[in-house]
Amino acid sequence: MEGEGALFIVVEFSVGLAGFGGIIVALRRSIGDQQAAHKFEFTDLLSVFANSLGAAFLALVPVALNFLEVQPASIWRISSALIVALQLGLTGFGQREVRRLREPLPLYYRRFAWMGGGIILLVQVSNVVGFPWAPGIALFFLGLLWHMLFAAIGFVRLVIRHAS
Repeated sequence: MEGEGALFIVVEFSVGLAGFGGIIVALRRSIGDQQAAHKFEFTDLLSVFANSLGAAFLALVPVALNFLEVQPASIWRISSALIVALQLGLTGFGQREVRRLREPLPLYYRRFAWMGGGIILLVQVSNVVGFPWAPGIALFFLGLLWHMLFAAIGFVRLVIRHAS
């Protein structure tokens, strides 16, 4: 299967990101009453876990489908469909958390998330239907990189919050 090595690198990076995010939260010292800060930290940690472990799981799906001898075009269609499901689920979860915390994210971050997420969603849907490009690893890999990027952003937010 093409790109198998790149998919395993995604798995390794994603699991490492989730692990270090958990370590940062576990080593954080509580000083005084920081209930609101803990809520944001928990939300950032969930974002890191969901995006990084979601990307790790989805990177293993094509390998498993290849072992089952599924046709290459179907492998990328199924894998992209799973990225669409993950992205829609995480978008719904993220919107619920933002409303629950009642603390709006910066405007540039929201615009980046919605515009970039919309583009990635359209690219994944085009990989599922096979139009205008034939299904392939390149479009699927873009979706994995998007989720790894959001995991990395959540990780940086954890580190910055920990440092302050």
